[in-house]
Amino acid sequence: MPPMVEPILLWGFCFTTQQKQRFNQQWACAWLTSWYTDERHLDSVEDHSKRREIRYGNNIAVLFRALLHLRRFYGQDSLWPAIGRGFNTNQTIARATAEILTEARRAQRGKPAKDVSDTARAADDWIDFLDSQRIHPRAQPDPGLFTAAAAFFDSQEKKWLNAARVPTNPRTPLQINTTLRPAPGIDETNPSPRLPPTPIKPESPTDPADRHRLLWSTHKRSASPPSSDRSPKSRRLNHDVNGQSRVGSDSQRQHDQAKEPHSDSRRTSTATKLAPPPPNQPKAPSNRDDAPKPSRPQINEEVSALKARIADLESKLSAAQKRQSAATANPPGQARRAIDELKKDMDSATNAIGTMMESMHDIVDGFTLLQESVSALSRQQSEIATALPPTGKLDALLHPIQAVADSVRLLREEVSELKKQAAGQHAALPSLTTQHNTEIKSLLQGQNSRIDKLVRDMANMQTQMSSPLPRQAPQNLRQALATVEREIKVHLDIVQGFYHKLDGSHGASRMVTEQTADLLAMLQQSVHIAQMGQQSC
Repeated sequence: MPPMVEPILLWGFCFTTQQKQRFNQQWACAWLTSWYTDERHLDSVEDHSKRREIRYGNNIAVLFRALLHLRRFYGQDSLWPAIGRGFNTNQTIARATAEILTEARRAQRGKPAKDVSDTARAADDWIDFLDSQRIHPRAQPDPGLFTAAAAFFDSQEKKWLNAARVPTNPRTPLQINTTLRPAPGIDETNPSPRLPPTPIKPESPTDPADRHRLLWSTHKRSASPPSSDRSPKSRRLNHDVNGQSRVGSDSQRQHDQAKEPHSDSRRTSTATKLAPPPPNQPKAPSNRDDAPKPSRPQINEEVSALKARIADLESKLSAAQKRQSAATANPPGQARRAIDELKKDMDSATNAIGTMMESMHDIVDGFTLLQESVSALSRQQSEIATALPPTGKLDALLHPIQAVADSVRLLREEVSELKKQAAGQHAALPSLTTQHNTEIKSLLQGQNSRIDKLVRDMANMQTQMSSPLPRQAPQNLRQALATVEREIKVHLDIVQGFYHKLDGSHGASRMVTEQTADLLAMLQQSVHIAQMGQQSC
């Protein structure tokens, strides 16, 4: 399957390295525009492919000049978005193109060359700046970056002609100043060629000019020589309609040529015509009298064909006159304004397409973040499943609590029975002695103290079971974020359990369910923020 866009390779840059680029439609929308190329100049070419190469070379020159102009902002995160905005593309394409062409120029700049284009010289200046930076700087954000970038790109509009030195004349070699020194040989370490001359298209008889030349040679070889008082063009336009023996069809012309004498007789007649005739010698009869005359039906057909041709030419002439009158009615300034408005509309459409492509990139980034969130949730679920103790350990932890609860229940039953007995004895024996009352009170106090002690022990055990295991205090921000993440996960699991119960029950209100769902989303977002904070630390 052929590529969507034909790749363009710049001279002065390593071809093998340049082929690493993705020559797709998005690349073409960014680097084949005519924003920075003056195509109204007198030196502009009409060849579409050459114009594409010239635009590409000019845009790459503007790219490196923009990087060199904004070198004081080098190291900021917003440098490449500002560069990409100048070409109506995203920062990824602008950065990848600059890095690939920088690498290609590094591989080629050490080789001898006859001439260096403006594009290659701009790349050399950028490479020199990069080499002067020993470490990769981390500059602070500057709000004036986008303003400076916009001012630079505005100053470059319609300014460049042919920065990459793309050859526009196929008959001239591409090497410049060839008299200085011989052309360098091919370097085996780098297969990039050294500006070979553009092949010249061989002339073929299928071209319109050659076909016209062939037709004119056929007319010159016709049986009746043209008269010397009129030019060939006037004879073709103002010929006699009745004398159609010279402008018949191709078959009639071939038939007439077949009846001519052989080449020897033609050479003899030509020599006879070139020699001056004697004074009293009569003129030789013309070949027109000896040529066979066409029949009457053939003449009528040719006349009708010529009339139809004349009518067609008259209609074309009237249409051309109407177009000329319409063009005269519209002044050149209005046409130029219409063309400028059309170009502005095309630029607006290109900008809209670029904005849509950036939106698509944002959507792709959103899908990537969503996929990462789902993967993180899967990992958290696996961690929770591995962190839960087995069933045997849970039974071992709950067994003492169950024993204490049983003891408390038995004590409560005993106390209730004692209270009932005391009430019955008090009703049956109202005249009990003070000694008996004292014994009963002491017994009740002992039971109450025992019950209070058991209740305190149970509360302490419940507190110990509910409280998390003692951990060492966090020493840095990463440990603090990890602690917060673990605690939020515990609360998240509890709320999820209640949410699933609410979802399964029919009596839960819709408002409670929605609020619980919002709380779950907020807890999940908190866990994600804690994880991102741990990664950035």
